[in-house]
Parts: sequence; structure tokens; C-alpha cells
Amino acid sequence: VGFIGWTGGVVLVTCDGLAASYCEISYNSDDGTGGNSVSNYVYEYCDVSWNGTRRARSVGEVLADGDAISTHLNSPGGVIRFCYFEGNLKAAIDCIQVSSLVADSNTIVNCNFNILNIADAGTTQTFTNNEIWVGVDDLGGAGINQAGTTNLWANTFSGSLVGGVVGITTATGTVD
Repeated sequence: VGFIGWTGGVVLVTCDGLAASYCEISYNSDDGTGGNSVSNYVYEYCDVSWNGTRRARSVGEVLADGDAISTHLNSPGGVIRFCYFEGNLKAAIDCIQVSSLVADSNTIVNCNFNILNIADAGTTQTFTNNEIWVGVDDLGGAGINQAGTTNLWANTFSGSLVGGVVGITTATGTVD
């Protein structure tokens, strides 16, 4: 199944039990997929690339959407695994006020604005076994801005510290 070249990508609102496997969600002008109150969702073996219209020029610049997978507001029970992300305008995986998420064994290449843009409402996000390739025009490898717990285990960050691009940055937490 492919969702290619849409204005808004695949937008889900109040969805329970989504399972997306072997999908291509690419070249959409806004986010590739996501939504509010999306619970118990699984994305696996998907190619989610080149979403959004233009890359940010600085950390403070606000752009239209362009996340690959973006879930917001009470979206519990998410699993993202074995997916490929490349060249998205903003984050590969963007979680805002999401109560739980596991992202495992994904490949993320040059997705610009905090490749893993993690912000939650005080629970746990777990990122394991991901390969994250950071380019010189990216703004960061993993951006963590949250009140809860983020587990980053056995991830590989390649290319960070090239041209001043950091692998992991945090605004409100501690990176050990």
C-alpha cells in the first residue's frame, strides 16, 4: 500500500488498533502519517520518507509539518519497528503528549529537525536498536524535551559531531 504525494499524508483521529505493514508513505507535503488519540498502533517494515516541503534553516525556525510519523495527545501503545525513514522535513518519529511508545530496529537517515523528537506527558518512551545517520545539514540526532522517561538503548548514531551536529540533545532532562 502506498500513500504518495498527498497534501496531508495519512491523518488519523481517534483510531484504535491501526496496523500498517509494508507501506510506503512518502512525498507528502505535510506529515507522512499520524494524528491525535491514535492508540494501539503498529507501523512495521514501512518506508516513510521525503515528507514535508522544505528543511529548516535554524533550530528556532517554525515550518509547516513534515514529520514522518507524528502522534499527539493521548496516543498510547505505539510500536514502530523495522521501518526506514529518510529526508523528512522534521522528525522521523515525533511523539507529543504520547503516553507510551516503543521504536525498535528502525533506520533513520537525515531527517533534519531532531531526528527523534520526543516529548511526552510523563510516561515512558523506549528507543532501541535504531540506526540513526546524522548529516551536516541536520539539526540533531535525538532531541529530548519531556517530563517522563526516555530509554535510549543500543542505538547507533553515525555522523554526529560533524559540522557541530549533536547526537543527543535535551532541553529539560539529563543524558547519562
